[in-house]
Amino acid sequence: MFDSVEAGSPEPTDPDGMALKENILRCLLGNEPKRLELCRKYFSVRGLMEIKKREVGTGCIGGKSVGMLLARNIIRDTDPELFARRIEPHDSYFIGADVFYTYFVQNGAWSLRTKMVDVEDYLAVAPHVEKVRINPGNFHRDHDEARRQFLELLDVCKQHGTAIRIGLNHGSLGEYITNLYGNTPLAMAKAAMEWVDMCIERKFYQVVVSLKASNTLVVVEAYRLLAQFMQERGVVFPLHVGVTEAGNGDSGRIKSCVGISTLLAEGLGNTIRVSLTEDPVNELPVARYLADRYDHRLYSSLTNLKLEGKKAVATYEAPSRERLLLDAACDFGKRLLDKELDEVSFAGTYLDETGTPVDIDASGLGAYLADELLQAARRRFYKPEYVACPGCGRTMYDLQAAFEAVKARTGHLKNVVIAVMGCIVNGPGEMADADWGYVGEGNHKVSIYKGKTPVLRHIPDTEAIDRLLELIESDAKEA
Repeated sequence: MFDSVEAGSPEPTDPDGMALKENILRCLLGNEPKRLELCRKYFSVRGLMEIKKREVGTGCIGGKSVGMLLARNIIRDTDPELFARRIEPHDSYFIGADVFYTYFVQNGAWSLRTKMVDVEDYLAVAPHVEKVRINPGNFHRDHDEARRQFLELLDVCKQHGTAIRIGLNHGSLGEYITNLYGNTPLAMAKAAMEWVDMCIERKFYQVVVSLKASNTLVVVEAYRLLAQFMQERGVVFPLHVGVTEAGNGDSGRIKSCVGISTLLAEGLGNTIRVSLTEDPVNELPVARYLADRYDHRLYSSLTNLKLEGKKAVATYEAPSRERLLLDAACDFGKRLLDKELDEVSFAGTYLDETGTPVDIDASGLGAYLADELLQAARRRFYKPEYVACPGCGRTMYDLQAAFEAVKARTGHLKNVVIAVMGCIVNGPGEMADADWGYVGEGNHKVSIYKGKTPVLRHIPDTEAIDRLLELIESDAKEA
């Protein structure tokens, strides 16, 4: 039923493509000819890679649309209708629970999916669900045995019409691949392609692929390489894109938009996941913004742009503070990541909650936004870099409160990456970029990591941040 997907041109093929691009530029920048000509070159708008739709239960993923969003249900009572009611106002289409149960919600209907963490679990549930997300890092440590296990799962999924998402994480690459390519974007793309090739060899095409990292440079480069490899292979599967463990608040939203928008601007991405250490419902407006923007239903509030060498001076008339942050992250994230720009400054206004215009520069928001954007693009660091997972069914403590407490106590530090992770199962493996890790064990106990090595275990959570600071300060003195 699922034939191969031929790699196609990443550029729009419809006759109105150029007219659409022109319209986007005019909405961004008005009709002033010089600015329009400048920004024809500056803001590229590309269509999604030509990808045939993949059936997943009652829905589809693929085509030339971003049209699906992902959110997590970490409600432990496994009540899909309750979660569906919570997300209904956000008009999301694809709802995924991070651990035990996943629900596809469309036109008021829902159906079960699953994400497990053991190969035997995959095999047991595959005949009964519509889609499983597998992490190759959860398969056998012996490479040949891992391949055998995956081929067995493919046969089960093919027999029952169950789709698979191959989801690799930067922090959980196996020894086989890291020994060959290091812990790099290339390693992520190569690892994914090996599993993609096994699917193609088995003539199994109900596949979606994702590559997740908290480092925006790593995640963008990994997806670029994977897209290149799939096109060279001649079979292109849909991509699920996101920046994992992005944190919360302004930083989490800006970081997510920098990474995801860079990929969507290049035509890479068919489903979106915004990963915030907040209530999962808060992820949906950001994901909806990205989907609307890159499906050309919404345009930036940028009104003027000047380039002074490798510095951009941007003026906005934004309808809200959050809209300004998202617009700026999408307008300039790719250029900062790719080092086309070194600096950005912001002027203009946004409307506060009462509808009153606020001066972006005079309020201090412009300088703050520039700092946040440069840090998200990993060009300049003005505060600690935080890695924080969104939490899941294994999180047995108040992750959001702990993360806020860690940030409050460590915000004065610089040139350090601190991870706050929800569980001892996946947390240590998924904080690949962190210098220090605060990992919840449950029962009000915490483990402290230096890199990937645990240095303190079973610390009461009332003491854990003090102990973390003592270790960081001691390490700085020794250096």
